[in-house]
Amino acid sequence: MANDMNYKVSVELVLDTSGVQSQIKNLGGTISKGVKQSSKGWLDEVTYQQAQMIARTALTAVQAMIDEVRTLDASITEFKKVSDLTGTALDGYVTKLGEIGRETARTTAEMVDAATQFKKSSYTDEESAILAKTATMFQNVADSQLSASDAATFLISQMVAFGIEAENSIHIIDAINEVSNNYAVSSTDVSSALSKTSSAMVVLGNSFEQTIGLVTAGGEILQGQAGKVARGLVA
Repeated sequence: MANDMNYKVSVELVLDTSGVQSQIKNLGGTISKGVKQSSKGWLDEVTYQQAQMIARTALTAVQAMIDEVRTLDASITEFKKVSDLTGTALDGYVTKLGEIGRETARTTAEMVDAATQFKKSSYTDEESAILAKTATMFQNVADSQLSASDAATFLISQMVAFGIEAENSIHIIDAINEVSNNYAVSSTDVSSALSKTSSAMVVLGNSFEQTIGLVTAGGEILQGQAGKVARGLVA
């Protein structure tokens, strides 16, 4: 292949949340000129196998983009059911969530999924954005795979039980991360036990800090048995 041969695949996709499905259908038309040539006669030098590789790479990239847009479209559809945001206001909110997601290494769809869970629990749009960030941060520090929705559900249970405000929600994640890093307990066991005990422990007059301390102590003795620890605390 000649050294001066240069080619690239250029794909342009502009996401408009108000008509994302039509954009998916028209995505094939967004590939600008396919493979561009920068020197005469380069097609004569590209082997059949290399041409196939270029085509497969382009198709894989486009398919991945289509899948990502479909996933985001589905997430936005669910969000619309619990939010009054529409049009440019909705687009701006989704863009904001996407920017937050880049900070926590999470997709826009994951951020929207998390925000949806918080909206379902009557948090404001602003609070839901803050909490979505906290939920995705929990996904990052958790020692087992956790969906954005599950992370959000856990946070809601602790916030409601202990009266923790949205702006202080990061304290929940910091506390779990702290004990899992310094004691022989996993964040999965701690969060699981907290989910099962928080409501009862509040009734008994315990704070979040006291509850996580008791859960940690029990978890070190009964490792991997969050259910037994929880039952022991609420019995």
